[in-house]
Amino acid sequence: MFVENRKNKVWLIYAYHAKTSEIVAFVWGKRDLRTALALKRRLKNSK
Repeated sequence: MFVENRKNKVWLIYAYHAKTSEIVAFVWGKRDLRTALALKRRLKNSK
């Protein structure tokens, strides 16, 4: 996915609960490790 032009690529990553079919956390961000770690933090804080 990209925003405004193809040079501004972003990720939408999410955590999916298989048993309940629910998205339990998601993050929009640049395509880098920081975005992945943000999702990890959200999952840790949601418990």
